[in-house]
Order: sequence, then structure tokens, then C-alpha cells
Amino acid sequence: MKKTMFILCLISILVIFILSYIIIKQNKSLLELKNSIPHMVIGETIDYFDLVCENGITINATVFNQKQKYKYSVIFILSRPCAPCNKNLPFWKKISSIKNVDAYGIMINSKSEMINFSKSMKLNFNLFCPINTKRFRKAFKIKNKLSHTLLIKSRSVLFAKVGELSANDYFKMTKILKGG
Repeated sequence: MKKTMFILCLISILVIFILSYIIIKQNKSLLELKNSIPHMVIGETIDYFDLVCENGITINATVFNQKQKYKYSVIFILSRPCAPCNKNLPFWKKISSIKNVDAYGIMINSKSEMINFSKSMKLNFNLFCPINTKRFRKAFKIKNKLSHTLLIKSRSVLFAKVGELSANDYFKMTKILKGG
């Protein structure tokens, strides 16, 4: 009887050890998969950026996160030239005009290109460019020059889309903004 109990305990310990190893391995694989995705995904947090506006005003993640605790923020990341960015501008302008939404356009080109673009497009949201583009691209997982649209509240990404927005994407964003 004692021998049987001892063998059962050993088998139980072995099974627990094997299951623990499998769970740890799967979590590591999921983390590697998440880090390999070439853009931000829902649930990720925004921890870094330093931006400068066309008039020279700077904003960083700390200031942004304090402003955005009680509001939604939409971040439009664009570059020139970019066909999806051009197609997204009407949606971005609509989203920017919604009450209780702070909108930030972030252009990953030079400051002078940002200023020229802002003047020519008559935007209803502020346009910024990163102070350190390489670090910004890494923080926001930007691997290409396609447009990125992010809806954020309390540092957490609620909606993320790379490329051209559809009417359905706009509907999803407005539904989130209305609390649904």
C-alpha cells in the first residue's frame, strides 16, 4: 500500500512538472508571436513617445497619458507619400470631430514635410512628428509606411488598424466611442 502511494505521488509530481513545462513553453511562444506582429494590437499599452507639433510645442507619453485618463484618444500615424493615408483622411477628420475625443496626427517624415502637409490639407486635428523617429517606430511597432489608426483610453489600445480604413472600421470605432 505504501509503495503504491509513493509511486502515485511520483507520477503526480512528474505530471505536474511536465504540464508546467508545457505551459511555460506556450506562454513564451505566445509572447514571441505577439512581439512578431508588425503593429500594435488591442490591449497593448503606449509607454513611450516624444513628439513636436508644427508650432514647436512638445508632448510626451507622460503628458499624453495624464490628459487621456478620462477621454478617448485617436492616433493617426501617417507618412508621405502614402495612398492609404490619403484615403483615410476623411475618416480621420470625422473621428476627430467627435466630442470627448482627442485626436493626434503623427507624421513620421521630417518636421518641414509635416508643416507643408498640415497647411495643404486643412486638418481638424493637431499634427506632430516624432523627435526620435527610430525610437518612435520601435515603440509603436511601425515596420512600414502604411497608415496606422489607433483608438486608446487609459494607455490601452482599444482599436488598431494598419492600412486603409473601411466604413465598417469607422463603425467599430464610433461604437467603442459611444460606449458600446
